[in-house]
Amino acid sequence: MSATAELARSEAYFLNDAPVTSRDRIVTGREVLTRGGLKPPSDFRLILAAAGRTQLVELDAEIDLRDYQTPRFYALQSDRVFSFTVDEIDQVWGNETIPVDLLVGLIAMRPDRELVLERAGEPDIVLSSGGTVSLAGKAVEHLRTRPKAPHELVEVTVFTTSGTFPEEGALRVPPVTVVKQVLARAAAKLDLTDTTDWVVTVGGRDINPDRSFTQNGLAGRVELEWGPREGGGGA
Repeated sequence: MSATAELARSEAYFLNDAPVTSRDRIVTGREVLTRGGLKPPSDFRLILAAAGRTQLVELDAEIDLRDYQTPRFYALQSDRVFSFTVDEIDQVWGNETIPVDLLVGLIAMRPDRELVLERAGEPDIVLSSGGTVSLAGKAVEHLRTRPKAPHELVEVTVFTTSGTFPEEGALRVPPVTVVKQVLARAAAKLDLTDTTDWVVTVGGRDINPDRSFTQNGLAGRVELEWGPREGGGGA
């Protein structure tokens, strides 16, 4: 058989986003890792992403490449697997964090939707491009997708010396929301006890917390810097 004919009957997949051509239509997890130069295979967790779902591939498990449309494998040097859900569909990953942009690709999320982190007793957090999702908590993370909200909503993140609120992504609020209402949420979440003399700024400009985002001339993506004025005291 000619090399051209042999290539025509070969199968293709991706390993860590690099294209791979395989003469075998059925491969094991061990073979995928070994052919990718990842040794010893037992040091890695192999994740298969296909059709919007992720699954752990054991070393000796057989995968029929013909069952998937361009399957994507991700090899992660880890001894753990982290579970989470997206739209109530079980997913797995091999690291305690995952980039939002990668996750969006793994679940094949449509561009007209956004990814939201839900936690009991807390406001929904919109996960932004360029951010990360932490999967290392005691409970399984529950994420969902939803249609993108109207552009007039303000995406807010509060930065303090005691931490960031929300820890991941941004809080979406109507532009008529008074700034101090968001600061109060941040104080409660970050256990801030005395913020009496703190000031809030955006890009070095003082913001009046008693006014709304619109009244402060803020729109779109807003990063609030909140803390004692330089040289002052605080919590």
